[in-house]
Amino acid sequence: MPLPLNGSDGVWSSTGIHAGRTPWIFLSRIVGDTPVEYKGIRYVLRARIKRKQWSIAIYPGTEVREKNVTGTKKEAEVQAWSMIDAWLKERTNRTL
Repeated sequence: MPLPLNGSDGVWSSTGIHAGRTPWIFLSRIVGDTPVEYKGIRYVLRARIKRKQWSIAIYPGTEVREKNVTGTKKEAEVQAWSMIDAWLKERTNRTL
């Protein structure tokens, strides 16, 4: 499958270079970074350059919370769930 040509929407260029993007985002596009949901909150796991290193991003509403973790993909996923649970708890405490 050929790679798309340059685009401002974050897609790959034919050379694999995209201005303003960090290298681990390129790797995540190979591995796949389709957002998934847990308790109604979207999150993305991205593989980093080094082995067993992951970048987690959760998207609760309009804010973004990110964290880098080391471990298996399953451990990174559990960490993402923990971040979401903490955000939901914080939000619940704030509204009381």
